[in-house]
Amino acid sequence: MEALPAIVLSTEALEEMLERVGRRAAELVVAQLNADLREDPQDRQVKLLRCYLADRRSIEDPRAMWANSHHIRRIEVGSNGKPKSMTWLHRFKQESGLIDCVSRPSPTHGRLREWTFEDIANAWERYYMLKW
Repeated sequence: MEALPAIVLSTEALEEMLERVGRRAAELVVAQLNADLREDPQDRQVKLLRCYLADRRSIEDPRAMWANSHHIRRIEVGSNGKPKSMTWLHRFKQESGLIDCVSRPSPTHGRLREWTFEDIANAWERYYMLKW
């Protein structure tokens, strides 16, 4: 029979090791939570939308995710590093058909309209396919 290496630990040593591992895991979780809290919710929404546009399988239920015109304008920034213009947004909504999609008032910005990620992605494809 082949010998297997083994570690023998006292109860105290095992408890200390488990405590250190638990403390390290807690530190990692707290660090991640702090990073999430520091991230601007608007930036997070734009990142999710960009990710969904790149890979439609990245979000399980795109009809449950909503984005407003500020998010749409920031998907691709202009050559000056700023969000696309309002003129661009109006043209995008008209030419892509997004304006005809179901929308809702933004819960955080009452006057802004929001559309589902799926409708935005379909409009994005239509708009940029027409440009080619």
